[in-house]
Amino acid sequence: MRLPSDLTLIRKRYGFTSSNVLTYNNPKTDKTFKAFGIPTAVLHLTPMLHGVCPAAGTCQSTCLHRSGNQRYFTVKFARRKLRSDAFHYEPNSFKRLLVLEIARYISKHPDAKTIAIRLNGTSDVRWEFELVDIDQHLCLYISKMFGIYVPVGTYHILNLIRMMGGTCYDYTKRVDRDFDLCRKLGYQLTMSHGSIHNTLAVAFEHGLNYAAPIDIKRGAELPVGWVDGDLTDWRPGDPTGMTHVIGLRYKRAKGATPEQVKEFCADANILALA
Repeated sequence: MRLPSDLTLIRKRYGFTSSNVLTYNNPKTDKTFKAFGIPTAVLHLTPMLHGVCPAAGTCQSTCLHRSGNQRYFTVKFARRKLRSDAFHYEPNSFKRLLVLEIARYISKHPDAKTIAIRLNGTSDVRWEFELVDIDQHLCLYISKMFGIYVPVGTYHILNLIRMMGGTCYDYTKRVDRDFDLCRKLGYQLTMSHGSIHNTLAVAFEHGLNYAAPIDIKRGAELPVGWVDGDLTDWRPGDPTGMTHVIGLRYKRAKGATPEQVKEFCADANILALA
């Protein structure tokens, strides 16, 4: 069965394949799989491009976008820009392609009780407001190829992913998220340090956890009471009921100065200072 024509065109225009829309392996999500048996797929866009990080503050100069092996930067950055351009200029076709690739990924893990999807790997899009159109052709294609039924209609993409069997979660530096809608859509958010806004206050207001980088060595103990966010990226597994700090040992980003790192990282007594 042939792909819907708009998906054929967007794949050709941006060089998309079944292996380069989503990212399936990184050290933290690999830990999630090892610890809990939860496979994770991540969408990486180019931060700051096309307005996808409107609340970025001190994180700009230390962004994890520039972490990792520099040997692969050229290819990695080029691919992220293509995804970003496709989402910006052809949003509905890109989101339909995203649904297709998520269905493909879910179908490859029939024995997993939970399959995690992160749509903001290196961006901060308000996915709770993003809709996607599913026509008869795409419905039949996904059913035939992956054995997953995606009803014809227009849906919140987060709700559609949940219907297919995925669990979405993300970090956010934005205070203009619809937190009630996110909960209704099963979308777990963790507020993040380094915003232009007071995201810690918002975390307390909405009973959300707070992820904060701290400049300590790999393997060093976190401050008392912090949750170790380096053990796994599975944030829905964090303690709930009150705001906890999820500590993330700072990973060096290319070009970041010691002053920028100090400005970006959180104080060990951040809760007391809040």
